[in-house]
Amino acid sequence: MKINIFTGATKPSRILGSLWAITLLAGLLGKPANAICAAVRIEISATVSLVDDQDNLLHDAVAVDDTITGIYTYERRRSQQ
Repeated sequence: MKINIFTGATKPSRILGSLWAITLLAGLLGKPANAICAAVRIEISATVSLVDDQDNLLHDAVAVDDTITGIYTYERRRSQQ
Protein backbone atom coordinates (compact mmCIF):
# COMPACT_ATOMS: atom_id res chain seq x y z
CA MET A 1 0.00 0.00 0.00
CA LYS A 2 1.44 3.34 -1.00
CA ILE A 3 1.30 6.28 1.41
CA ASN A 4 1.41 9.86 0.19
CA ILE A 5 4.32 11.51 1.96
CA PHE A 6 2.64 14.93 1.86
CA THR A 7 -0.82 14.05 3.17
CA GLY A 8 -0.17 10.70 4.86
CA ALA A 9 -3.17 9.25 3.00
CA THR A 10 -3.16 5.89 1.34
CA LYS A 11 -4.14 5.58 -2.30
CA PRO A 12 -7.46 3.79 -1.57
CA SER A 13 -8.51 6.48 0.91
CA ARG A 14 -7.70 9.21 -1.62
CA ILE A 15 -9.87 7.45 -4.21
CA LEU A 16 -12.73 7.01 -1.75
CA GLY A 17 -12.38 10.64 -0.65
CA SER A 18 -12.51 11.80 -4.27
CA LEU A 19 -15.56 9.63 -5.00
CA TRP A 20 -17.28 10.96 -1.88
CA ALA A 21 -16.58 14.57 -2.92
CA ILE A 22 -17.87 13.95 -6.46
CA THR A 23 -21.00 12.25 -5.12
CA LEU A 24 -21.64 15.11 -2.69
CA LEU A 25 -21.15 17.72 -5.41
CA ALA A 26 -23.46 15.87 -7.83
CA GLY A 27 -26.09 15.57 -5.11
CA LEU A 28 -25.98 19.27 -4.34
CA LEU A 29 -26.00 20.43 -7.94
CA GLY A 30 -28.41 17.84 -9.30
CA LYS A 31 -31.00 18.14 -6.54
CA PRO A 32 -34.29 19.53 -7.87
CA ALA A 33 -36.01 22.27 -5.93
CA ASN A 34 -38.58 20.97 -3.49
CA ALA A 35 -42.10 22.28 -3.76
CA ILE A 36 -44.35 22.77 -0.81
CA CYS A 37 -48.03 22.56 -1.71
CA ALA A 38 -50.87 23.59 0.49
CA ALA A 39 -54.55 23.66 -0.36
CA VAL A 40 -56.05 27.05 0.36
CA ARG A 41 -59.81 27.11 0.90
CA ILE A 42 -61.77 30.34 1.04
CA GLU A 43 -65.40 30.26 2.18
CA ILE A 44 -67.58 33.27 1.42
CA SER A 45 -70.96 34.23 2.83
CA ALA A 46 -72.55 37.63 2.17
CA THR A 47 -75.87 39.42 2.15
CA VAL A 48 -76.73 41.33 -1.02
CA SER A 49 -77.26 45.01 -0.31
CA LEU A 50 -77.39 46.34 -3.88
CA VAL A 51 -78.15 44.80 -7.27
CA ASP A 52 -76.99 46.79 -10.31
CA ASP A 53 -78.04 44.67 -13.30
CA GLN A 54 -79.41 47.15 -15.85
CA ASP A 55 -79.12 44.66 -18.73
CA ASN A 56 -80.89 41.95 -16.66
CA LEU A 57 -78.01 39.49 -17.19
CA LEU A 58 -78.93 37.77 -13.92
CA HIS A 59 -82.61 37.46 -14.96
CA ASP A 60 -83.73 38.67 -11.51
CA ALA A 61 -82.05 35.66 -9.88
CA VAL A 62 -80.37 37.86 -7.26
CA ALA A 63 -82.28 40.32 -5.11
CA VAL A 64 -81.49 42.61 -2.17
CA ASP A 65 -81.28 40.72 1.17
CA ASP A 66 -80.43 37.41 -0.59
CA THR A 67 -77.60 35.43 0.98
CA ILE A 68 -74.79 34.38 -1.33
CA THR A 69 -72.35 31.62 -0.32
CA GLY A 70 -69.43 30.08 -2.11
CA ILE A 71 -66.21 28.13 -1.72
CA TYR A 72 -63.01 28.73 -3.66
CA THR A 73 -60.15 26.22 -3.36
CA TYR A 74 -56.71 26.35 -4.96
CA GLU A 75 -53.23 24.93 -4.44
CA ARG A 76 -50.54 27.31 -3.32
CA ARG A 77 -47.05 26.24 -4.37
CA ARG A 78 -43.83 27.59 -3.01
CA SER A 79 -40.45 26.36 -4.11
CA GLN A 80 -37.99 25.59 -1.38
CA GLN A 81 -34.30 25.52 -2.01
